[in-house]
Order: sequence, then C-alpha cells, then structure tokens
Amino acid sequence: MIEKQKQTIDCPVCNTKVEFGVRFCRECGWLFEYFAAEISDAYKEEYAERLEVVKNSRVNHQPDQEMKQRLQQLDVSVTTLKTYFTLKTGDYLYFGKYYGQPILWRVIHRDEDGDPLLFTEYILTYKPFDAARIGKYGEGNNDREKYGSNNWQNSCLRKWLNSAEEKVNYSSLATPSKKAVFKEMNAYAEEPGFLRDFSKEEQRAIKPVEHKVMIAEEDQELRKGGTQVYELCQHSVICIQEVMGNFEAGYYMLVTDQVLLLSPREIKEYVSDKGKDSRTIPTPEASLHDEFDKEEYPYYYWTCCPAGPLPSYVWRAGKKSETEEINFQATNSAVGIGGVRPALYLNLAVVNLTPGGLGTKAKPYQVISL
Repeated sequence: MIEKQKQTIDCPVCNTKVEFGVRFCRECGWLFEYFAAEISDAYKEEYAERLEVVKNSRVNHQPDQEMKQRLQQLDVSVTTLKTYFTLKTGDYLYFGKYYGQPILWRVIHRDEDGDPLLFTEYILTYKPFDAARIGKYGEGNNDREKYGSNNWQNSCLRKWLNSAEEKVNYSSLATPSKKAVFKEMNAYAEEPGFLRDFSKEEQRAIKPVEHKVMIAEEDQELRKGGTQVYELCQHSVICIQEVMGNFEAGYYMLVTDQVLLLSPREIKEYVSDKGKDSRTIPTPEASLHDEFDKEEYPYYYWTCCPAGPLPSYVWRAGKKSETEEINFQATNSAVGIGGVRPALYLNLAVVNLTPGGLGTKAKPYQVISL
C-alpha cells in the first residue's frame, strides 16, 4: 500500500519543514495561523512586522522575554490570535445551534465597521410573535388584550430570541403560554431561550446593534423619529414593493438587540435587490416540532414590522409555494403559524474561521471564538 505523502510548509522564521496544520514550530516556537478566507492588508502588514521582530530576536539571540515585550508593543499577543479575515456578502457559515443542530447563516450585509449581518438560511422554528395580553386568547377589552401586540420591543418573540436562560423572563405584559396563543399551538413559555445552545464564546461574538423598528399608530407616543403614521395596508397579502409604503417617513422606535428579525426594507435592500432569493423553507427539525398543518402557508416567516389596521397584526414574509414570488401577509401576532428566521451581527474582532470550509452553502465556514 502506498502511503499518502503529508503536506508540509516552511516555517517563516527558521525554515524548518513542518506538517501542515500544526500550531507551533517545534524548532523556534513560531505560532502558525491558518485562514479559510481572505485576510486584510492591515493584517498582512501586522504579520510582516511581527515576523520581523521574531526573526531579529532569533538572529541576535535576544531573550524570549525581550521578544515578548517587543511583540506586546505591537499590540500582538504571542498566545492570542487577532482576527482580520473578511466575510463577503453571500458567504455561508455555521454558527450556534438550535434543536441540537448547527445553524446555517448567510451574510447579507456588512455594517460601517465591516461586521457582517447574518440571516438564517432556513426557518428554524414556528412560534407566535406575541401572546394575548390578558393571558387567554380571544378574551379582553381591546385587540391587544385578546390577540397580542405588534410592537417588536415588547414582544414575546424578541424576549425569547435574546435570552440564553433556561427559563425566559417574560414581561408582565404577556407570556406565550398555551392559553395565551391561538388554538394553544406552538406555545413556548417553558422553552429555554434561543441562545441557550450557543456557547459563552458564541454569545460574546454577537454584536448588539441599535436598529430602526416601525410602530403602529397606537404606539406613536413612543416614537424616536418619523414624520407621519406608518401607512398600514388594508389588504392581507401584498407584494414587496407595496409593503414599503411610506416606510422612510413613518414613525419608528430605536431598539437595541443581539438577535433580531429583519424589516421588509432590509429584506428588500439586503436580499431581493441584490438578486438573492428571500424565500426559504423550514428545517426538518422546524417541521417536526410544528403543531400546525402548514399545507396552506408553509414558507412564511415573521418580520419585526407592524401590519394593519389592527394593533395586533404583523407582516410575515414568504410564499404560498416553492415557486411563487415573495409577498407579505398580515397575521395576528398570537397565531403560531409564523416561521422564525433570525438575524444577527457578528463581531469579527473576537472570532475566527476553522480551516476546511469554503464559504459555500455546501461547504460553509465554521466560526470559532478566540
């Protein structure tokens, strides 16, 4: 049998041949770094400067302590890797888990710091956006008491998505218990928070962001901006152009989240307008745990945007079939037929990529924390 030849590389400090994949050169102690994505010019410059320090130390027989001090002056630790890799729009990566399975995300945008906005490729679960404010679905003196609220900031779904607790601390306004949601289906009051199966390092890698959320007329006293009431369409199903309405001028709040839901504007600008498909399907686990029969509308997922005219209605984005164009459907917030397709910003300063992934849907990157 012919033994497969191992791939080797030359140590840049001492030129010793080492096996590809090792972390340290046994001869001189150089720390190797492997990147599965393109690195920035800034990192290339820092790498060259660090290499020069170590080479000079070896040639001049400087003590290890002196070498470490010089490296620290460059703000580089000899035991901690800094991250300068670039994730491009359209790249795929695994990050976190839900239902015990790795979550597949797609990069759809990058902020002014270069940090990527990740959007789950599939619907992860089906849950009500909110719950009846009086605690029993259909009972109460007003629409929100009976059917829940379309205010993202106070919603049950926001509380759940941003919690890592075994028992989510819902507000006194509503709890997504069986009696508080439509037909007692897809309640999640007893389920651990979405971030529960994310490691502490993964949770630390999620970047909190302040984002714009449209509000219904009933909440206009809470507005942080806008010049007029967001026009809520009277039709139950509309296309992606119609859902925008007076979005730019409508009243809105500013909400800070780790995990969020996209607005119709973000779906349009970051996905559809870039020629990418904003439609999706559920994961097998989402379908398995779903208590509704989804034969009629299986591919819709919640946005964070109110739909009207009632203060309990929220826009869901999706399609009636796998071939239909995306549209938006107004849905009662306490009805558990809405898919959950989260989004989050990844803090590139505290993560790295494992070797092996290609950033494609078939071979995604794997994110690890430093």
